[in-house]
Amino acid sequence: KRAGMLTMLTSSGKKAGLLVNPGNRAIASEREDFAAALAGKELSVYEAASEAEAEAALAKAARDSVGALAVSEDARLNRLREKIIAAATRAKIATVHASREDAAAGGLVSHGDIRMEQMIKLGDLAGRVLKGQKPEAIAVVAADKFETVVNAKTAAALEIELPAALREGAQILQ
Repeated sequence: KRAGMLTMLTSSGKKAGLLVNPGNRAIASEREDFAAALAGKELSVYEAASEAEAEAALAKAARDSVGALAVSEDARLNRLREKIIAAATRAKIATVHASREDAAAGGLVSHGDIRMEQMIKLGDLAGRVLKGQKPEAIAVVAADKFETVVNAKTAAALEIELPAALREGAQILQ
């Protein structure tokens, strides 16, 4: 879904980017997923694991004329959330994130699981283990509830007219 959002935000000839933590082993599949969803459009990948690297990556993305940047879901990048969003906003780059917290912090749009639902499921699983159920006897539970959040204030600051398909079904933060 986030790759589709990136596609919508780069439909007017803008370049697409992906910000990743190079120390995260899952980035190879994420790069492939985003590249496939862009259907032949160029995807520029930027790496950052520190505040300085994030600033440099966003500055390079701006020089490369990236119009929209997906930020990989990664613990290290999550800690840099405010810096990444501020640098992207200064550079007039729309950002696509995986959590509501990112959109609430000023990112343009997010799509991901509803964290509270995941915490409730995790608490249930922990309770079952504490009551003596063997962990290997418990079925794997995947996220099944997702939300899309759009930050209208960020869209206005970036002077972006959001596609109707992106707003459809989304919670709009004012």
